[in-house]
Amino acid sequence: LEESLAGPIWCKTLEAALNDAHKMKNKEGNPREIFIVGGEQIYDLALHLGVVDQIILSRLHKTYEGDRYFHIPVGWVESGKEDHGDFDVFYFLKG
Repeated sequence: LEESLAGPIWCKTLEAALNDAHKMKNKEGNPREIFIVGGEQIYDLALHLGVVDQIILSRLHKTYEGDRYFHIPVGWVESGKEDHGDFDVFYFLKG
């Protein structure tokens, strides 16, 4: 895949998306960092496949109603935290 690609790339599976993402390089020719932005099923699949090496979790200081909440899986440890005023960002690594 070329660096000049603009816009989304559609893939039928998470595995295909990761395969395409691994082919993309930055300006220096190095692999790009890959972020998985999902919903519950995408996150569950990525964790199940073992392709996640870091979780970056934003926690808002305000409460919102919802029917799905992400829980840090067993075996992951907090490695950092940033305060951004209205929200915090937590970093977790697989322990």
